[in-house]
Amino acid sequence: MSALVIVDVQNDFISGSLPVPNGSEVIPKINELIKSRRWDIIIATKDWHPKDHCSFSSTHKGVKEHTLHSDNKKFNLPLWPNHCVQDTYGAELVDGLDTKSIDRVVLKGTMKDTEFYSAVSDVFQNHETDLVSVLNSYSIGQVCVVGLAFDYCVMYTAMDLQRHNFKTSIKKDCTRSITPEGESNSLKRLEEQGVTIE
Repeated sequence: MSALVIVDVQNDFISGSLPVPNGSEVIPKINELIKSRRWDIIIATKDWHPKDHCSFSSTHKGVKEHTLHSDNKKFNLPLWPNHCVQDTYGAELVDGLDTKSIDRVVLKGTMKDTEFYSAVSDVFQNHETDLVSVLNSYSIGQVCVVGLAFDYCVMYTAMDLQRHNFKTSIKKDCTRSITPEGESNSLKRLEEQGVTIE
């Protein structure tokens, strides 16, 4: 059984406050994947932030980075423009994406004090979304991940799915990166984790 996970193809990441370069190019490519009907379930994820989320530059004025702490761990978090705020147009799935064929939507980043790049868990792996339980309820073994941005949410989602023992792949032409350097580093990390790049 296989699943398609479409990560964060939302208005703010296409033409809004935090656009991924050439992000709109993934929409027709993802629609082609959807139409192929190879999937037992199609899931879309949405960044769904409270208005005072810890990743927002407006929450930490005058700095470019914020350090999150959990027990003895820390995570240096780049700060971003406010994006994908709950119940706003920017947080909605982008027009043109075949949303009628999407079976489930998983929300991430809903807690104001921690970051969820991954659609599975926060950066410390202390809190999880319901993505894994949804996949398990369909007896999914293989997951193909697409969407935005390759060097952040797609990468972290794929690595977490692999960690949860799903055979995980990324369809590279259905993703776009924020920076070329980020893409190069992400490819190395994904290869180390055993994620297949198609």
